[in-house]
Amino acid sequence: MKRLVLVLLPLVLAACTPNTPDGIAKAYLSALAESQFDRASQIVTPEARSVLLSIQSSYLKLSPQEQEKFRLRDWRIDKMQVNGDSAEVDFSYAAHPEGKDRIQAHLWLLRENGVWLVDLKPPL
Repeated sequence: MKRLVLVLLPLVLAACTPNTPDGIAKAYLSALAESQFDRASQIVTPEARSVLLSIQSSYLKLSPQEQEKFRLRDWRIDKMQVNGDSAEVDFSYAAHPEGKDRIQAHLWLLRENGVWLVDLKPPL
């Protein structure tokens, strides 16, 4: 039974995420904000998945206090530009738990076989 749940869970999560650049970007950022790397890895390109799992491995070696420094807090999408099968997302997040200062960042998405996925590098 546990195996069935583990197999079906990613499918259910993917089904609940709108297959749009906005929906995928929000699902990815939400997963990272909650340190749910496994959930985030379900909506990234295969190349990005290996990078994300490497980041997860490094993150899990940190103490809880150190992990807290890297949490994606109070994120928001500031701008999104869709060009055919690719999209660029500008987002920001709080640099400190108190919410002071914001860090600007970018996210790239690709549509592969009709499915939007996060890519961790800009398109060529």
